[in-house]
Amino acid sequence: MNQYVTDAINKRTVWLDEKMHEESKLKIGDEIWDLDEGCKLGNVSKLKRWWRGELGDTSLSYYYEFQTGPYTFDNTSRVQRSCGTKKEAAAEAKSRYQELCDD
Repeated sequence: MNQYVTDAINKRTVWLDEKMHEESKLKIGDEIWDLDEGCKLGNVSKLKRWWRGELGDTSLSYYYEFQTGPYTFDNTSRVQRSCGTKKEAAAEAKSRYQELCDD
């Protein structure tokens, strides 16, 4: 019985990993931008799921690791910023500019 449970958990982990890459808005190699500051943070180097390999691993909750320099990396779980694409950062900046101009 334990082997069946272990096999099921392993299959679920593989499926969630595949789904994470499928559902992620940013892909490995994409630029990642800080939507609040409007600046490029780096390029996505990995996607990581929060609870991967744990018994409670049932969620697609993930974060991005990104390269900030030749040998330096950071991740969205540490920076606690709203992140997205360059297009989203530009749209956010435009929206904020419009709010300033509307007064």
